[in-house]
Amino acid sequence: MEPARALGEDTLGRCRRVLGPDHPTTLMAAGALTLTLALTALGEAEPARALGHDTLQRSRRVHGPDHPTTLMAAAALTLVLAQLGQAEPARALGEDTLQRSRRVHGPDRGTTLLVAAALTFAFLSVGEAEPTRALGQDTVQRCRRVFGADHALTLGAAAVTTVALVQLGEAQPARALGQDTLQRCRRVLGADHLITLWAATALTLALVQLGEVQPARALGEDTLQRCRGLLGPEHPITLSLTQAASSGQLLLGDDAAAAADRPSRPSRPL
Repeated sequence: MEPARALGEDTLGRCRRVLGPDHPTTLMAAGALTLTLALTALGEAEPARALGHDTLQRSRRVHGPDHPTTLMAAAALTLVLAQLGQAEPARALGEDTLQRSRRVHGPDRGTTLLVAAALTFAFLSVGEAEPTRALGQDTVQRCRRVFGADHALTLGAAAVTTVALVQLGEAQPARALGQDTLQRCRRVLGADHLITLWAATALTLALVQLGEVQPARALGEDTLQRCRGLLGPEHPITLSLTQAASSGQLLLGDDAAAAADRPSRPSRPL
Protein backbone atom coordinates (compact mmCIF):
# COMPACT_ATOMS: atom_id res chain seq x y z
CA MET A 1 0.00 0.00 0.00
CA GLU A 2 2.93 2.38 0.56
CA PRO A 3 3.87 2.49 -3.17
CA ALA A 4 0.21 3.11 -4.04
CA ARG A 5 0.02 5.99 -1.58
CA ALA A 6 3.28 7.51 -2.79
CA LEU A 7 2.12 7.28 -6.42
CA GLY A 8 -1.28 8.73 -5.52
CA GLU A 9 0.18 11.67 -3.63
CA ASP A 10 2.61 12.44 -6.44
CA THR A 11 -0.13 12.22 -9.08
CA LEU A 12 -2.51 14.42 -7.12
CA GLY A 13 0.20 17.02 -6.51
CA ARG A 14 1.04 17.19 -10.20
CA CYS A 15 -2.64 17.37 -11.23
CA ARG A 16 -3.34 20.21 -8.83
CA ARG A 17 -0.32 22.15 -10.05
CA VAL A 18 -0.90 21.63 -13.77
CA LEU A 19 -4.68 21.27 -14.08
CA GLY A 20 -6.04 22.93 -10.95
CA PRO A 21 -7.98 21.47 -8.01
CA ASP A 22 -11.35 21.25 -9.78
CA HIS A 23 -10.25 19.54 -12.98
CA PRO A 24 -11.96 16.16 -13.54
CA THR A 25 -8.62 14.34 -13.63
CA THR A 26 -7.54 15.99 -10.38
CA LEU A 27 -10.81 15.01 -8.70
CA MET A 28 -10.42 11.43 -9.90
CA ALA A 29 -6.88 11.32 -8.53
CA ALA A 30 -8.04 12.79 -5.20
CA GLY A 31 -10.81 10.21 -4.92
CA ALA A 32 -8.41 7.39 -5.66
CA LEU A 33 -5.95 8.65 -3.05
CA THR A 34 -8.73 8.95 -0.45
CA LEU A 35 -9.66 5.33 -1.10
CA THR A 36 -6.01 4.28 -0.85
CA LEU A 37 -5.67 6.06 2.50
CA ALA A 38 -8.95 4.52 3.69
CA LEU A 39 -7.66 1.02 2.95
CA THR A 40 -4.14 1.44 4.24
CA ALA A 41 -3.02 -0.15 7.51
CA LEU A 42 -1.04 2.92 8.55
CA GLY A 43 -3.58 4.92 10.50
CA GLU A 44 -4.26 7.44 7.74
CA ALA A 45 -7.94 7.96 8.48
CA GLU A 46 -7.69 11.61 9.56
CA PRO A 47 -5.83 12.81 6.45
CA ALA A 48 -8.22 10.71 4.38
CA ARG A 49 -11.24 12.39 5.97
CA ALA A 50 -9.95 15.89 5.19
CA LEU A 51 -9.12 14.94 1.61
CA GLY A 52 -12.37 13.01 1.21
CA HIS A 53 -14.58 15.88 2.39
CA ASP A 54 -12.83 18.34 0.07
CA THR A 55 -12.96 15.96 -2.90
CA LEU A 56 -16.64 15.13 -2.44
CA GLN A 57 -17.56 18.79 -2.15
CA ARG A 58 -15.64 19.70 -5.30
CA SER A 59 -16.96 16.69 -7.25
CA ARG A 60 -20.56 17.52 -6.43
CA ARG A 61 -20.04 21.09 -7.62
CA VAL A 62 -18.18 20.14 -10.82
CA HIS A 63 -19.87 16.87 -11.82
CA GLY A 64 -23.09 16.68 -9.85
CA PRO A 65 -24.08 14.09 -7.20
CA ASP A 66 -24.60 11.13 -9.57
CA HIS A 67 -21.30 11.18 -11.48
CA PRO A 68 -19.01 8.14 -11.01
CA THR A 69 -16.19 10.34 -9.66
CA THR A 70 -18.55 11.86 -7.07
CA LEU A 71 -19.88 8.44 -6.09
CA MET A 72 -16.37 7.06 -5.69
CA ALA A 73 -15.45 10.02 -3.48
CA ALA A 74 -18.58 9.45 -1.38
CA ALA A 75 -17.82 5.73 -1.02
CA ALA A 76 -14.26 6.43 0.09
CA LEU A 77 -15.45 9.00 2.62
CA THR A 78 -18.04 6.52 3.93
CA LEU A 79 -15.25 4.05 4.67
CA VAL A 80 -13.15 6.70 6.37
CA LEU A 81 -16.00 7.95 8.57
CA ALA A 82 -16.81 4.41 9.68
CA GLN A 83 -13.16 3.82 10.56
CA LEU A 84 -13.13 6.99 12.66
CA GLY A 85 -16.17 5.83 14.62
CA GLN A 86 -18.52 8.33 12.96
CA ALA A 87 -20.97 5.55 12.24
CA GLU A 88 -24.21 7.51 11.73
CA PRO A 89 -22.73 10.02 9.23
CA ALA A 90 -21.08 7.07 7.44
CA ARG A 91 -24.38 5.22 7.23
CA ALA A 92 -26.33 8.27 6.02
CA LEU A 93 -23.77 9.06 3.32
CA GLY A 94 -23.48 5.41 2.30
CA GLU A 95 -27.23 4.84 1.98
CA ASP A 96 -27.70 7.97 -0.13
CA THR A 97 -24.74 7.11 -2.33
CA LEU A 98 -25.79 3.49 -2.89
CA GLN A 99 -29.29 4.54 -3.83
CA ARG A 100 -27.93 7.01 -6.37
CA SER A 101 -25.41 4.57 -7.81
CA ARG A 102 -27.93 1.75 -8.24
CA ARG A 103 -30.40 4.08 -9.93
CA VAL A 104 -27.91 5.66 -12.32
CA HIS A 105 -25.38 2.89 -12.96
CA GLY A 106 -27.06 -0.38 -11.99
CA PRO A 107 -26.27 -2.87 -9.20
CA ASP A 108 -23.24 -4.53 -10.82
CA ARG A 109 -21.23 -1.45 -11.81
CA GLY A 110 -17.84 -1.22 -10.11
CA THR A 111 -18.72 2.10 -8.50
CA THR A 112 -21.95 0.66 -7.09
CA LEU A 113 -20.15 -2.33 -5.63
CA LEU A 114 -17.56 -0.06 -4.01
CA VAL A 115 -20.37 1.95 -2.44
CA ALA A 116 -22.14 -1.22 -1.29
CA ALA A 117 -18.97 -2.52 0.35
CA ALA A 118 -18.49 0.81 2.14
CA LEU A 119 -22.09 0.83 3.37
CA THR A 120 -21.70 -2.74 4.64
CA PHE A 121 -18.87 -1.52 6.86
CA ALA A 122 -20.97 1.45 7.98
CA PHE A 123 -23.87 -0.86 8.93
CA LEU A 124 -21.47 -2.97 10.97
CA SER A 125 -20.15 0.17 12.70
CA VAL A 126 -23.63 1.07 13.97
CA GLY A 127 -24.21 -2.49 15.22
CA GLU A 128 -26.80 -3.52 12.63
CA ALA A 129 -25.82 -7.14 12.05
CA GLU A 130 -28.82 -8.21 9.95
CA PRO A 131 -28.54 -5.40 7.37
CA THR A 132 -24.78 -6.00 7.31
CA ARG A 133 -25.26 -9.66 6.51
CA ALA A 134 -27.96 -9.07 3.88
CA LEU A 135 -26.05 -6.36 2.02
CA GLY A 136 -22.72 -8.11 2.60
CA GLN A 137 -23.79 -11.45 1.15
CA ASP A 138 -25.34 -9.76 -1.88
CA THR A 139 -22.21 -7.63 -2.40
CA VAL A 140 -19.86 -10.62 -2.06
CA GLN A 141 -21.84 -12.57 -4.67
CA ARG A 142 -21.87 -9.66 -7.10
CA CYS A 143 -18.19 -8.85 -6.55
CA ARG A 144 -17.19 -12.47 -7.14
CA ARG A 145 -19.09 -12.48 -10.42
CA VAL A 146 -17.83 -9.08 -11.60
CA PHE A 147 -14.28 -8.93 -10.16
CA GLY A 148 -13.42 -12.46 -9.07
CA ALA A 149 -12.95 -14.07 -5.66
CA ASP A 150 -9.53 -12.52 -4.97
CA HIS A 151 -10.37 -8.87 -5.62
CA ALA A 152 -9.92 -6.49 -2.69
CA LEU A 153 -13.57 -5.40 -2.81
CA THR A 154 -14.74 -9.01 -2.70
CA LEU A 155 -12.45 -9.79 0.21
CA GLY A 156 -13.41 -6.67 2.15
CA ALA A 157 -17.12 -7.39 1.83
CA ALA A 158 -16.52 -11.02 2.81
CA ALA A 159 -14.56 -10.04 5.94
CA VAL A 160 -17.29 -7.68 7.15
CA THR A 161 -19.98 -10.27 6.37
CA THR A 162 -18.08 -12.80 8.47
CA VAL A 163 -18.25 -10.47 11.48
CA ALA A 164 -22.00 -10.02 10.94
CA LEU A 165 -22.51 -13.80 10.85
CA VAL A 166 -20.66 -14.11 14.16
CA GLN A 167 -22.83 -11.39 15.70
CA LEU A 168 -25.94 -13.27 14.56
CA GLY A 169 -24.70 -16.51 16.13
CA GLU A 170 -24.02 -18.25 12.81
CA ALA A 171 -20.56 -19.47 13.78
CA GLN A 172 -20.17 -22.36 11.33
CA PRO A 173 -20.91 -20.30 8.18
CA ALA A 174 -18.74 -17.54 9.65
CA ARG A 175 -15.79 -19.90 10.09
CA ALA A 176 -16.12 -21.28 6.55
CA LEU A 177 -16.30 -17.81 5.00
CA GLY A 178 -13.63 -16.46 7.35
CA GLN A 179 -11.09 -19.19 6.65
CA ASP A 180 -11.48 -18.82 2.90
CA THR A 181 -11.30 -15.02 3.08
CA LEU A 182 -8.25 -14.91 5.34
CA GLN A 183 -6.36 -17.39 3.17
CA ARG A 184 -7.07 -15.32 0.07
CA CYS A 185 -6.24 -12.02 1.83
CA ARG A 186 -2.87 -13.23 3.03
CA ARG A 187 -1.96 -14.49 -0.43
CA VAL A 188 -3.20 -11.47 -2.39
CA LEU A 189 -2.89 -8.50 0.00
CA GLY A 190 -0.34 -9.59 2.59
CA ALA A 191 -0.60 -10.18 6.32
CA ASP A 192 -0.65 -6.52 7.37
CA HIS A 193 -3.27 -5.15 4.98
CA LEU A 194 -6.34 -3.60 6.60
CA ILE A 195 -8.70 -6.07 4.93
CA THR A 196 -6.52 -9.00 6.03
CA LEU A 197 -6.65 -7.76 9.62
CA TRP A 198 -10.44 -7.54 9.43
CA ALA A 199 -10.59 -11.09 8.04
CA ALA A 200 -8.30 -12.39 10.79
CA THR A 201 -10.36 -10.66 13.47
CA ALA A 202 -13.60 -12.04 12.04
CA LEU A 203 -12.24 -15.59 11.95
CA THR A 204 -10.89 -15.24 15.49
CA LEU A 205 -14.35 -14.27 16.76
CA ALA A 206 -15.93 -17.18 14.87
CA LEU A 207 -13.48 -19.63 16.44
CA VAL A 208 -14.20 -18.19 19.88
CA GLN A 209 -17.93 -18.70 19.34
CA LEU A 210 -17.28 -22.32 18.33
CA GLY A 211 -15.22 -22.92 21.46
CA GLU A 212 -12.00 -23.56 19.54
CA VAL A 213 -9.78 -21.96 22.15
CA GLN A 214 -6.29 -22.77 20.92
CA PRO A 215 -6.73 -21.68 17.26
CA ALA A 216 -8.62 -18.57 18.41
CA ARG A 217 -5.87 -17.66 20.83
CA ALA A 218 -3.05 -18.16 18.31
CA LEU A 219 -4.77 -16.14 15.61
CA GLY A 220 -6.05 -13.52 18.07
CA GLU A 221 -2.65 -12.84 19.62
CA ASP A 222 -0.97 -12.44 16.25
CA THR A 223 -3.75 -10.22 14.91
CA LEU A 224 -3.97 -8.03 18.00
CA GLN A 225 -0.23 -7.45 17.95
CA ARG A 226 -0.37 -6.42 14.28
CA CYS A 227 -3.40 -4.18 14.87
CA ARG A 228 -1.86 -2.36 17.81
CA GLY A 229 1.35 -1.72 15.89
CA LEU A 230 -0.24 -0.73 12.59
CA LEU A 231 -3.60 0.79 13.48
CA GLY A 232 -3.29 1.86 17.09
CA PRO A 233 -5.46 0.95 20.10
CA GLU A 234 -8.54 2.98 19.08
CA HIS A 235 -9.13 1.50 15.63
CA PRO A 236 -12.39 -0.51 15.32
CA ILE A 237 -10.50 -3.70 14.45
CA THR A 238 -8.20 -3.40 17.46
CA LEU A 239 -11.17 -2.61 19.70
CA SER A 240 -13.06 -5.70 18.52
CA LEU A 241 -10.25 -7.98 19.68
CA THR A 242 -9.56 -5.98 22.84
CA GLN A 243 -13.22 -6.09 23.85
CA ALA A 244 -13.39 -9.84 23.23
CA ALA A 245 -10.35 -10.31 25.45
CA SER A 246 -11.58 -8.02 28.22
CA SER A 247 -15.00 -9.71 28.30
CA GLY A 248 -13.44 -13.13 28.74
CA GLN A 249 -14.49 -14.38 25.29
CA LEU A 250 -10.86 -14.48 24.19
CA LEU A 251 -8.00 -15.02 26.62
CA LEU A 252 -4.66 -13.64 25.50
CA GLY A 253 -1.20 -13.70 27.04
CA ASP A 254 -0.58 -15.35 30.39
CA ASP A 255 -4.28 -15.81 31.16
CA ALA A 256 -4.72 -17.78 27.94
CA ALA A 257 -1.74 -19.98 28.71
CA ALA A 258 -3.13 -20.77 32.14
CA ALA A 259 -6.58 -21.55 30.74
CA ALA A 260 -5.14 -23.76 28.01
CA ASP A 261 -3.26 -25.81 30.60
CA ARG A 262 -6.24 -26.53 32.81
CA PRO A 263 -8.00 -29.29 30.82
CA SER A 264 -4.82 -31.39 30.66
CA ARG A 265 -4.23 -31.30 34.41
CA PRO A 266 -5.75 -33.86 36.80
CA SER A 267 -8.66 -32.54 38.80
CA ARG A 268 -7.60 -31.36 42.23
CA PRO A 269 -9.61 -30.23 45.20
CA LEU A 270 -9.55 -26.46 45.78
